[in-house]
Amino acid sequence: MIDQQYQREILRVARSVLNGIRVSLEAPYAAQHRQKTAYAAVYKTLMLELESLRLPLTAAGRNHLEPEDPLTLAKELAQLRQRSEFGDILRSVTFRMGSGDPHAKPQDRFYGRFTGSIKVADAILMLEDLLLEGVDLDDVPIGNVSVLRGIVPDQKIAPVQFDIIDNVIVVVHKKSLPRDADLKNIEAAKAELSRSGEKIIAELQQSNCDKRLLSSVQELQGQFRGEIDAISVGLKNIGCEAMFAAFESELPVAVSSMLLAYTRGVQMFVGQFPEWTIFVENAAAADLGKSDIDQLRVASASVVQQLSAQPDLVSPEVPRTLAFLTELLGSPTEAGKRAAFALMRSVENLVSRAFGYGTSFLERTADKTIDQASTAASKIIVGMLLLGVGSAVAVGPISSKIPDMNWMKAASEIVKKQLSEIGVK
Repeated sequence: MIDQQYQREILRVARSVLNGIRVSLEAPYAAQHRQKTAYAAVYKTLMLELESLRLPLTAAGRNHLEPEDPLTLAKELAQLRQRSEFGDILRSVTFRMGSGDPHAKPQDRFYGRFTGSIKVADAILMLEDLLLEGVDLDDVPIGNVSVLRGIVPDQKIAPVQFDIIDNVIVVVHKKSLPRDADLKNIEAAKAELSRSGEKIIAELQQSNCDKRLLSSVQELQGQFRGEIDAISVGLKNIGCEAMFAAFESELPVAVSSMLLAYTRGVQMFVGQFPEWTIFVENAAAADLGKSDIDQLRVASASVVQQLSAQPDLVSPEVPRTLAFLTELLGSPTEAGKRAAFALMRSVENLVSRAFGYGTSFLERTADKTIDQASTAASKIIVGMLLLGVGSAVAVGPISSKIPDMNWMKAASEIVKKQLSEIGVK
């Protein structure tokens, strides 16, 4: 059971965060209003809707009133965040708690999550996650699957995103979009890195170096053919750096210098992409230590095994890609932390896609028996949901260390309850 005092503490911080969002939006709204732009009306609507969520919190915990329901508030925030007309504003405005907020208390155990350089959309996501920590899952009624739809987020920036095509989970290959002002620099750097990489590969092929180092450089070099996925390039570079450190003693000094310059060049190259910058900032904010990374290695092996055991539901590329990310966990401290965050975000995206795929099915079968849900299509969806639950449970202890991933625990409990109700264990 979650006591009311704990909920009140969470709701007090929620009130402060919503007040901070209001403060964050006021200046850009005023600018849009002065310029009489079309965005002014959108800002105003967004601010009014956020205020409608904040104001009821002012009575929470006062005069012996029952606290607001954290789950309901989390659902309402998710619905607001997912509205397309608000997307650009939420992703572009920088969040600040606001120096004039009388409720902001830096000593609060939850307050530190909302510091640093984050956007309003990030603050809302983290607030939804915090609110879910104040939910007593035993009080969520079986069959209330609408809760699931409200708390499962869209897939996030990560090395791997997923889709379900022809009833099979597949990896989505995506292109990173740079800023227009950086396009010429990026193209020039890409061409130079491609030339350098080919020269290094030729030198390694003529040397007696370990074939694993050659393979690692070839994999990294392959990332520069076609569209650029900045996060994939950055992580392949981490793998290449780890191999270089392991086998540097086998290389001629000239080749070693070329390879060092190449990997550093790749570091600077991916830094030109906003997607990589956001990913690195998020990874730095994750509170993951060596024991967490060691635990994640075991958890990831379990996830890979579960996925590999379902070839009818999962493309072989999915477990293979997660296995590659797992191999990077042995990199030096900072790189290993980035690899751990990359792996966690990727597993989170897998769970998000599986649960999102099965939500409508659970809503339709909330009052049915397993016999009524035993068609071939239903069995496929149930299989997807079970894979999502298994993945969420495997990484559960580590996900609790990352502020905006706690939704997986609540969502997996709801899915397990609903599947149990229709006879699936």
